[in-house]
Amino acid sequence: MSVKDLVVVGIGSSAGGLEALQVMLSKLSENLNCSYIIAQHLSPTHRSMMVDLLSRITNIPVIEVQNGMVIKAKTIYMTPENTDIFISNGRIYLKSIEHTYGPKPSVNYFFNSLAQSYGSKSIGIILSGTGSDGAFGIRAIKASGGITIAQSPQSAKYDGMPVSAINTGKVDMVVSIENISNEIARIVDNLGKNVADGINSNIISQIYRIIFEEKGVDFSQYKKNTLTRRIERRLAALKIETLNDYVDYLKINIDEVTNLYNDILIGVTEFFRDPEVFEEMKEQIKVLLEKKEQGEEIRFWSIGCSTGEEAYTLAIILSEILQEKITKYKIKIFATDIDDESLKIARSGIYAETSLINIDKNIINKYFSVNKNQFEIKKSIRELVVFSKHNIISDSPFLRADLISCRNMLIYFNNTLQSRFFPIVHYALKDNGILLLGKSESISEHHDLFVIVNKNLKIFKSQYTGLKELPKLYNYSSINKNYDEPKAVSFKNEEELLEEKIVEATSKFILNQCVLINSSNDIVYTKGEIPFISFSQGRATTNIFKCLKDEITLDVRSVLNEVQKDKKYRATQFRSVSLFEDFFKYVRVIIVPIQNEKNDDWFYALYFQSEDIQNLKGYITQNENENDTITSLTTELERTKSHLQNVIEELETSYEEMQSLNEELSSSNEELQSSNEELETTNEELQSTNEELQTAYSELKVLYDDKEYRTKQLEDMTSKLKFQTEDLRKQKELTEAIINTTPVAIIMTDTTGKITFANTNAQNLFRLNKKELKNRYINESSWNILDVNGDKLLEENMIVNIIKKTYETAKNIKYSMETGEKYRILVSINGSPIFDIKGDFVGIVFSIDDITQKQLMQEEINKYKENSSIGERIEQSFEKIKVSGILNSSVDQFNLIQIAMLDISTNLKNMISEATLLSSTLSNSQDVKLNKELGFELNNLLLNMNTFINGNLVYYNDMYINKKLDFVKLLKKSFELFSYSFEQQDIKVDILIQEDLSLMVNSKELILFIMRLFETIISLEVKELELSLIGKKLILNIKQNQYDESIMGIFDKHYSSEILSELFENQITNIEIKS
Repeated sequence: MSVKDLVVVGIGSSAGGLEALQVMLSKLSENLNCSYIIAQHLSPTHRSMMVDLLSRITNIPVIEVQNGMVIKAKTIYMTPENTDIFISNGRIYLKSIEHTYGPKPSVNYFFNSLAQSYGSKSIGIILSGTGSDGAFGIRAIKASGGITIAQSPQSAKYDGMPVSAINTGKVDMVVSIENISNEIARIVDNLGKNVADGINSNIISQIYRIIFEEKGVDFSQYKKNTLTRRIERRLAALKIETLNDYVDYLKINIDEVTNLYNDILIGVTEFFRDPEVFEEMKEQIKVLLEKKEQGEEIRFWSIGCSTGEEAYTLAIILSEILQEKITKYKIKIFATDIDDESLKIARSGIYAETSLINIDKNIINKYFSVNKNQFEIKKSIRELVVFSKHNIISDSPFLRADLISCRNMLIYFNNTLQSRFFPIVHYALKDNGILLLGKSESISEHHDLFVIVNKNLKIFKSQYTGLKELPKLYNYSSINKNYDEPKAVSFKNEEELLEEKIVEATSKFILNQCVLINSSNDIVYTKGEIPFISFSQGRATTNIFKCLKDEITLDVRSVLNEVQKDKKYRATQFRSVSLFEDFFKYVRVIIVPIQNEKNDDWFYALYFQSEDIQNLKGYITQNENENDTITSLTTELERTKSHLQNVIEELETSYEEMQSLNEELSSSNEELQSSNEELETTNEELQSTNEELQTAYSELKVLYDDKEYRTKQLEDMTSKLKFQTEDLRKQKELTEAIINTTPVAIIMTDTTGKITFANTNAQNLFRLNKKELKNRYINESSWNILDVNGDKLLEENMIVNIIKKTYETAKNIKYSMETGEKYRILVSINGSPIFDIKGDFVGIVFSIDDITQKQLMQEEINKYKENSSIGERIEQSFEKIKVSGILNSSVDQFNLIQIAMLDISTNLKNMISEATLLSSTLSNSQDVKLNKELGFELNNLLLNMNTFINGNLVYYNDMYINKKLDFVKLLKKSFELFSYSFEQQDIKVDILIQEDLSLMVNSKELILFIMRLFETIISLEVKELELSLIGKKLILNIKQNQYDESIMGIFDKHYSSEILSELFENQITNIEIKS
C-alpha cells in the first residue's frame, strides 16, 4: 500500500500505561499498514527502559524516536523522556521542554500535530493514566476526521485520562484494553472504503430530515463532502457496512443522531490563530477606536465561535490597546455558535497548553491563571464576552456591530447558503464595519456590499448602500415540514404526454406573457416580455397597479376584486392600449387564482392576451355609427356602475364595522381613562419606590465598588506577596549557600544562648552534626571553655553575657574549647545581637575562627625571640652560610614560610568558597542571561586560582633549583608572598626600583638572601622600609619605632660584606642603610 494510505495511530498514556501497552501491543496484527507512536509520561531524570520492555512482547519493531525520523509502516515509535513530540510532513520531531506546566511528553501537543498532519488517516487512543492530558487532543483528531478511542475505565489501572477524554463527548469508542487491537484492525479496513459514491439524494435527504427533526438544524445547504467524511467515520466507528443500514440505525438511535450532529459541527481553533492576521487586526481595531469617544459602545461579534478562543483573542487585543481605559467604554463581544458543547467549554474559559501555542508568554502571564495544569482566562476578560446559541441563517442578527469575525465557517456552506450569509452580515455591521473571514474564504460576488482592506488576510469593510432592510431569514420549519419520503418513480402514459405537449404549446405561444402577484398585489414573478407593464419614476415599487398601463388598470382592479372574493378565474374585456405613438394593441387580462401550498396565502396569475385590431373584427366595432358608440359607452358605464356599487357596498360594510369599532373604542377609552387614573396613582407609588431603590442602589453600588476595589487590592497584594515570597525563598537559599560555603564557622542562638543554626564549617570545627549542635547552649559546661592561658572563665566573661550586657557587637574574644571528640581547640569568636522589626532582642549570631595553629606558631616565634637576640640570629645565620660556602646550604625559614603558607591557604579557601557559591547559584537559576554572566564570572575565578597556584609553585621550586632570575621581579614577588607577615607587624614597604631594570642572579642563593633580609627587617621592628637602587648600591631607607644604633651597625656590617658582590656577581656591591 502507498504512503498515502498509511494510518498513524497515536497512543497517549501515563500511570499504569506500561501494563496497558503490553496487553495491547501483544495482540496487534503485524500486517496492518499502520505506524504506532506512543507518548507515555516518563520521569525526566531516569533513563527509560520502555523500548526494551515492549520489544519483548511484540514482533513489530519498537524503536526510540530520534529527531527528524521518517514515519514508516509496521513500526512502533517510543518517545524518549524529558521531551515533547510532534509530527510534520511525515516525520517525527522532538522538541525541548519549554512549557512549565503539565506532564511530558504532552499528549495534547502530540495529538494536535497528528490531527493536522494525517487528518482522517489518524487514530487517537487514550490509555490508563492520571490527570486529563489528551482530552483536548482527542477533540483535534475528531475535528480533522480521525477516529478516537478510549480505554474503558473499568479496565484501566488509573482512569483519570480515559474519563477526561470520554467526558469531552468526542470519543468514538470506549473499549476494554484486550479488544483495542481488534478495533484498530477493523477501523483500518473500513477506512479504505469510499462511501461518497453510495450517497445519493434519497439517502442524504433522509439523513438531513432525521437530524432536523431531532436537532432543529437543516444541513441541506452544507457542502456534501462535509457530511460524507463524517458518515465515513461513523460507519467505521459503528461497524456498519452499508448506508441504508446506517439510515435505519439513525431512525432508532437518538444518541447516534447526536453523535453525527456533533461530528458535523466540531471545529478546532486556537488563540491568535494565524498571528499575522491578528497583528493586522490590532492595527485595524486601533483605527476603529480612534473614532470612538469614551462612554460609547464597542460591539464585536464572533460568528461560529466554537470553543471561544477567537472571541477571547479579540477581548485580549482590546485590553492590550485600551489598557486601563477599557473600563471607560461599553464593550460587548458577542460570540455565537449552534454547538452547545462547544459553548459550554467557551463559557468555562479553561484551555489546554496546545491552544496557547501562538501566545506570547507575557500575554499568558497577564491574562491566564494556571489551574490543575490547564489555563483559565481571567475574569476581567471573560466578563467582556457573551456566549449564546445562535444560527446566523435563521435567527435575527446582533445589530450595530463594529467588527464581525467569521473564520473557517463558510468553507462548509454551499453557494446558496453563502449568498444568504453576506446580506445578513452586511445588515448587522455598521457602515465601514470590519469583516474578518478565514484564509480560504472570500466575499465572492458581493462586492456591492463590501470593499477589500487586505486581500491576503481576508479583511473587508462594509459599504454604505443606503437604507438597510433586514434580509429574509431562512425558515427551516417551512422548508422541512413537508419533508416526505421519496416516492417511487412512475412512467407517464401517452395521454399524459400529449397533455403536457398541449400545456407546453399554450404556455409558449398563447399565454406567454404572465405576472404572478401575491395577496398584497406585489409582483413576485414575471414570464416573458410584457409591454403593458412599466415602472414609474421615483422610488421603485412592485405593486401591480402602479406598473400597469392606465387603459387597463380599472378593468384589472375590478376583475381582481371579484376573483379574490370567489377564487374563480375571470377575464377583462379587450381594451385598446397605446404602446408607442400611433401604435395601439388590444389586450385583455385573464386572472387565475393559485393557492400557496406552503401557507394559507394565495397567488394570482395575470395572463396578458394581446391582439391586433384586424384579428378582433367581429368582436370589437370601430365606432361605425353613433348608436354603436352609445351602446359601447353604456356597457362600459354599466360595468363602472357595477364596480362602484361593489365599492359602495364595501365602504358601507366598512363604515358599519367602523361604527361598531368606534363604539368599542369609546368604551375602551373610558376604561383606559379609569385605568390611566389608577396608573397615575400607581406611578406615584412606583416613583416613590424607585427613589428608594435608587438610594439603595447607590448605597449598594458604593459597597460593590468598595468590594471590587478591595478585591483588586487583595489580588494585587496576593500577587506581590507571591513574588516577594519567591524572592525571599531565593534570598534564603542564597544566604544559606553563602553561609554554608563561607570559610568560617557560623552559629546562631536564641536569647538564652541555645543554638538554633550551625553551618557546615561549624559542624566540621566542633565534630558535631547539626542535630547535636542544636541540643547545646553556646556557653554550657560541655564545651569546657577556658581562656587562652588555660584558666577557668568567670560567668560574666562568657560571650553571651558580654553581648547581653551591652547589646553591642563583641569582637575577637578568644577561648579554649573542647570539640565533640574531646579535642581542645583555640577559637576567636565575634558575636553580634539580632533584633526583630520591632527592635526586640531575639538572638545572637557568632562567627568562630579556629586559631589553634596560628597560636602555636606565634608561641614558637615568641620562644625564638626570647632565646636569641636579634644580633646573635643574624651572626649565626651568616656564619653558617660562610662556613658551608657562599650561600649554598639551606637556612631554616620554618616560621616565615609557615605563616606564608597559612596566608596562601586562606586565600585558596576564599576562592574555593566563592567558586562554590557561584556554582550553587548557577545550578538553581533559570535565567539564561544571569547564568551566562555567572558562568563567565566562575571561569575568570578559576583562571585566577590557576594563576595564583602556579605562581606560588614556581616560587618554591626556585628555592631548590639553580637558575638565573631577575632580582627586581623576584623581590616584588617575595613581598607579595610574605605580605601577611609584614601586615602582622604593621610594616609598610615601598620598592622604588625601576621596572625595566634587569639584574639576573642565581635563584637559590637569591631567595635565601631575600628571606634573611625579610627576617632581619621584621626582627628590627621596622615601621617603614623603602628600597631603591642607585648604580651598584642598594639603598634601604629604614624607619624604626625606636632607633637602635648598635643593631643598625650589625645590620650594616653584614650587608656591606663581600657576600653581596659574590651574590649579585658585582651588579650590586654594597648596601647603604639610611634611617
